[in-house]
Amino acid sequence: MKETVLIAGGSGYVGQALCKSFAEGAYKDRYDVIIADIKRPESNENRFYKFDITKRKSVERLVKKIKKSKDRVFHFVNLIGAMFEKQGLTSMENTSYNQICDTINLNVTGALYLAKLMGEYLIPHEKGEDRSLTMVSSINARVGLSIPFYSAAKAAIEGYVKPATLDLGRYGVRVNGASLGTIQTEETLKQQKNFVEREKSAALRRLTTPEGAAKSIRALINDLKCTAGHILVVDCGQSANGSQSLFDQTRRGETPSSGPEKYKKYML
Repeated sequence: MKETVLIAGGSGYVGQALCKSFAEGAYKDRYDVIIADIKRPESNENRFYKFDITKRKSVERLVKKIKKSKDRVFHFVNLIGAMFEKQGLTSMENTSYNQICDTINLNVTGALYLAKLMGEYLIPHEKGEDRSLTMVSSINARVGLSIPFYSAAKAAIEGYVKPATLDLGRYGVRVNGASLGTIQTEETLKQQKNFVEREKSAALRRLTTPEGAAKSIRALINDLKCTAGHILVVDCGQSANGSQSLFDQTRRGETPSSGPEKYKKYML
């Protein structure tokens, strides 16, 4: 019998790469994939459920649909995440209350509520069956990249993993996380990031690809059966060097000694 993987956020670049990874070789005979997202991917043959992670009722309806369907979801992956603040040393001053609320609502409140409902769903299963819940985060949670509110949100997701492991692990549900580094895509290229310098700052002198991230997440589901409560860092060694933010700041004419004019007299 095939094991079904539910991917929240499966319409994005990493999500699509993850779907394709489960269609490779022997994996296609073992796994089925369901995508849940706010919009349907342009080209994908997987089943799709539309939902909005920022809306409580929408999250609840999604889980009800899963429960009522004939699909038996064995593995849940949450890839949904978004940044609403402008990156840079002025982020603290320029980010509004509503932007902070939007950041927390999408990246934390919605993600954790969906994880709670899916965690409860995964508990009843036959002895010997493998079940897993994987929360995807970002190295922003551990490296200073001048995005304080988004970084705080991702740190909350990583903080969820170990306690959830103790809670769900006793029922045989593996809970893990994946902390992704900078991923160069058509969308991220539009953001204020110096990709050349970030490549140089990574230990492997290259950046993570959607395909590389996808195969690492797939490994947490398919291969690392004895792994629980772990955050797998997938960043080509970016977080081994915490100076990426300085490269970006210098590119924009910012340095650690610059900042909003009205605060300069307080700088050390």
